[in-house]
Amino acid sequence: MTDLSKPSGVLERCRALRSKWSVREKKFVDWYEQLTLHNNLAQEGMESVISNDPRTGYNLAKHLLIGSNIAHRIPSENLEAKEQAAVGELERFMTERWVEQEINYRHMGRQSWLGQLVGLMLAFGHYNVFAMVEKDRIWAEVWHPAQCYPNYDDGMLVEHARIYRMSAAAANFTAKAMGNVDARFNGTTTLYNYWGFDADNVPVNSVVLGSDFIKKPTKEEHLHRLPIFSSPIGGLPDMGSIGSVSEYQKHWGEPLLATNEDIQNNYNKMLTYLQQLIRDTANPRWFEQSSGATPILTPETVFKRGGIFYGGPNDAITPLATPPIPVEIQQMMFNYQNMQQRGMFPYAVYGNIQQQISSLAMANIASASLQVLMPYMDGIRGVLSDVDNFWDDILKETGWTPHDFKRPTDLPDKYRFDVQAQIEIPGHLVHRATVAKMLSPEFEVDNTTTAERLFPEIKDPAKMFARTRRDKAMSHPLAIQADQVIAYKEQAKELREAGQIDHAEVYEALAARMMSELSGAPPQQPQAPTRREAGSIKSPDNAELTERPPQQGGEPV
Repeated sequence: MTDLSKPSGVLERCRALRSKWSVREKKFVDWYEQLTLHNNLAQEGMESVISNDPRTGYNLAKHLLIGSNIAHRIPSENLEAKEQAAVGELERFMTERWVEQEINYRHMGRQSWLGQLVGLMLAFGHYNVFAMVEKDRIWAEVWHPAQCYPNYDDGMLVEHARIYRMSAAAANFTAKAMGNVDARFNGTTTLYNYWGFDADNVPVNSVVLGSDFIKKPTKEEHLHRLPIFSSPIGGLPDMGSIGSVSEYQKHWGEPLLATNEDIQNNYNKMLTYLQQLIRDTANPRWFEQSSGATPILTPETVFKRGGIFYGGPNDAITPLATPPIPVEIQQMMFNYQNMQQRGMFPYAVYGNIQQQISSLAMANIASASLQVLMPYMDGIRGVLSDVDNFWDDILKETGWTPHDFKRPTDLPDKYRFDVQAQIEIPGHLVHRATVAKMLSPEFEVDNTTTAERLFPEIKDPAKMFARTRRDKAMSHPLAIQADQVIAYKEQAKELREAGQIDHAEVYEALAARMMSELSGAPPQQPQAPTRREAGSIKSPDNAELTERPPQQGGEPV
């Protein structure tokens, strides 16, 4: 029985777990070499071609998975209004934590949190996520599958070892951060991070750096399970019941390119062979018939531009006949390409469309793409849901308030996070909507759903619709007239402050007239002229007019 209370016991157990996954480790190297387009066909002086299909397929899959709209949701059917409000508050808190994770990863010089998770899933067919809750913060970290060695038993994760190397500076920093201020490392050092259960089924963690503890075995009593989420993605279901006990590791969790692994190697060989065949056809071999001791042609001068060659009367130089390129080679290449598309993505998904395609073809293309991506999307939804529920369970049990957050008191008795995400294949949504409209002409989709599916970057569709309504309202003729009234009043105020009273009164009168039109009140009548003297008034141009009294028996003259 290994004594895990000593550094040597932890080292022994971690190494035993690593040896258990040796077959998987070798496959990791093979898969990643193919993903990095490693040229294993290179020969000195010969052409070789490595297709970029594995990388382009990886890039497209990562784009489609990361670009999906991920929502951290709790099913809210049959909840009361106060429970829905509490659930919404908890959902917002979890969403903020994942946004914070992305920011932290960017500051650490890493890929995005989700990008690293998806990339490792697609490249290795496994994921390992460490999640933790403390009194003041919660966080999650993506661990590389090639560093992680789990042990499953009784349907659960019972042990986990993470082994990786670090520089001397990183080792010294890590040791001090863990409280070991006396540790000194001068070279590359290996860290062993071991998680397991004690006799009381309480999670225990210990960390060995080099050959010494920097964290002695410590009980994590606030945890109800190991804080590590590890699982394979895709692959085949056998776990050692057929064949060798360890050979199942080759297919228990597979990356995106695993289905095409062998066909891709053969395809690269065919491309290389065809490239070399074309070179041999363009540069034939030569037969020289000469009587002299000095050859006419040399490898250095045979293809030299402007070369001059000398020979005797009976000398001759002729190219050797080269067999023609077999016409069957194109058919074979076409067959290889078809097999590649069946194992990964149809070329139409990349935008390689030579002609208009039918709706049936579009449906088949989308279906083929979804069957490739669905295992990885299920893995994303699963691990994010598990981490959300893990965080929430610990907050509920401990009552801690990390990030100054207090769990709402009106939450329902039973609920679980169920992360929602959809894969958006280009053109697939439009095709589905078109077919639905054909089947039911009255079919409609509400604006919020349309915004969520077509514009996932819009985080608050309701606020966006409110701004849209405001813009429409401000373009109404009455709103434009109201803006004119405000502008006239501001202009009148500026003119009064400048001492131009007459001009200010004109703008005030114009503002009053338009204001009366807006309010529906009749415009104010101008005042009657003021009499200056008996029998006279002022004309508009200040000329004095005399009013004669009427004469008896008639009109004034």
